[in-house]
Amino acid sequence: MPSHNTVQQTPAHADGSLINDQFRGTLGFGDGYTASDCNDIGALENYRLAANQSHRAAIALKAGLDQDLMCGGDPDQWSFNALPQALEEGLIQEADIERAAARVLTHKFSAGLFDNPI
Repeated sequence: MPSHNTVQQTPAHADGSLINDQFRGTLGFGDGYTASDCNDIGALENYRLAANQSHRAAIALKAGLDQDLMCGGDPDQWSFNALPQALEEGLIQEADIERAAARVLTHKFSAGLFDNPI
């Protein structure tokens, strides 16, 4: 989970160098799964890095975030719910979504969440 802060004036949730290069590369986490912290993807608009919900979702996904963990119960505010719109707008590719989904599902399978279905 990236931190709430900025690194060299870039919010951690928008920093592909930090998530992909440092975390996954230098630190050796490879295809390790990452999740946002409480509304930190939404905060990318406050930093004036994103114009709207689909833009902030695309920035975070391309930076290497795999899951949008939100505080609060309003799904209209969950950034990754706008990924279909970001795809339509050409901000991301299907491969970006598939890569994130694969990391999340791999993590869930390795945690045993699918071992004993009810």
